[in-house]
Amino acid sequence: MHPEAKKLNEMNRLSDLGHFPALVNLGASVNIVVTLAVTWWIQPRFPQVFAPLLWVALVLSLNLLPVVLLRLTLTGDTMYRPPG
Repeated sequence: MHPEAKKLNEMNRLSDLGHFPALVNLGASVNIVVTLAVTWWIQPRFPQVFAPLLWVALVLSLNLLPVVLLRLTLTGDTMYRPPG
């Protein structure tokens, strides 16, 4: 099967990420840069052990929330389209 013919639910390789629109990749890159910048800013101000654990939990929760919400909307009749 050619990568161009894959639908969203068939994407199973890291190389499939190149088939997303540039705006999706830009959003993911901005997410990473902002998370790193805020982490760099927070770390010296809150060196306690508990604060970094809360920060990690917050970052993971915020990044996984869209995935969980999307999964809640999927049904057996959900139509998948090719990315892009």
